[in-house]
Amino acid sequence: MKTTKVLQLAEIFFKILTGLTSLALLCLIFISIHSSFSPETYEKLTINNDRNLTFNSDTPSSQNTYKEIKLVYFNKLVTSSKLFLLFEIMLTTIFFLLILRELIKFIKSIKDYNSFHRKNSKYFTTIGKYFSYLLILQILTSIIPLTIKNAEENYNSFLNFNLTPFIFYAAGILLCFTIGQVFKEGERLKIESELTI
Repeated sequence: MKTTKVLQLAEIFFKILTGLTSLALLCLIFISIHSSFSPETYEKLTINNDRNLTFNSDTPSSQNTYKEIKLVYFNKLVTSSKLFLLFEIMLTTIFFLLILRELIKFIKSIKDYNSFHRKNSKYFTTIGKYFSYLLILQILTSIIPLTIKNAEENYNSFLNFNLTPFIFYAAGILLCFTIGQVFKEGERLKIESELTI
């Protein structure tokens, strides 16, 4: 009984997370379209060291120069860098949505008492592949600089190198492939026991 409730809570949690991530993706699409028509709306939108967009009402206006503030403003990027940054964040968000979808499928199969069903190992193998793509995307985007208008230097996140995302994605890859192998072995043992009976 308790296990069923935990699985239901986990499913609800992942569905809420999927909804919030989908909403974030829609906001990114809106920003990418709206920022080309109304750039003044995004005066306070900045980019942090992890190349995430952050909006802070306390941040000075982007009318100040890059050298004065030492922050990277979204409006200060050239159009190609804006599009590249938004595409990078959208792609990461899409991969997270795909990971959440696989987790929801896995929880549903466990709820149906199919713990060692053939698809369960595939769910984790697929999640491991998505983490691999995220790691490759993280490596590529960390070495590609963003071009700032009228600045002497470009913003390169590799200079502000943060090891945390790399460790997170690498750990995700190893964990998912390991769990996938555990379920694969469970499937093999289940088939063997059914044949023995």
